[in-house]
Amino acid sequence: MVSETVKKYLKKAIKNGESLRSISRRSGVDASTLSRVLSGERELTARHIDALADVLRLRVVLTKTAQREVGG
Repeated sequence: MVSETVKKYLKKAIKNGESLRSISRRSGVDASTLSRVLSGERELTARHIDALADVLRLRVVLTKTAQREVGG
């Protein structure tokens, strides 16, 4: 899932010395929101993912999955 990948890179950036406050300031995502995401209390929204991808230098590619026909 995209949000788990972004979360993984967020943790990696913090481990490498980036502060949560700096990431928050540069992404526009509130520091308390980032903290709750890291603790598992909250999920990332599409807006959060987009903003964090820019800051973390990630490229997010969304693809349409094949629709499965359900018979009855």
